[in-house]
Amino acid sequence: MKKLVQTFSLRFSPDTSGFEVGDGRFLLHATVPYDERGLTIQINPAVSEHIESLSAKGFSVKNLTVTEGTNESQKIYISLDDNDKFIKVDGKRYILKLQRIEKYMYEGQEFPEYYLFVEEQ
Repeated sequence: MKKLVQTFSLRFSPDTSGFEVGDGRFLLHATVPYDERGLTIQINPAVSEHIESLSAKGFSVKNLTVTEGTNESQKIYISLDDNDKFIKVDGKRYILKLQRIEKYMYEGQEFPEYYLFVEEQ
């Protein structure tokens, strides 16, 4: 039986939601806290609201997402110093590894982009 191997990136920038789907079974959401060495990932949060864009006098918001933890949600902090994290979803075990962190430019501002690798165990 072939095991899933997947790479993806999560970033904190206004032009992305900060979500990725792993193995078609679980949702990964980049959340706070995050820093130059790692980030917090919420696995299988409930998305209660998502607004792609909102403008009012003097400001605009892009990709506002409100999530809530459920009894199936998990939250992990993964870093370059501690980059092997195991999670279990629907009876399957996966390993997440943070491969690297790069800077992503959007409208003249730098945002962190985290490259991850997920493999079914």
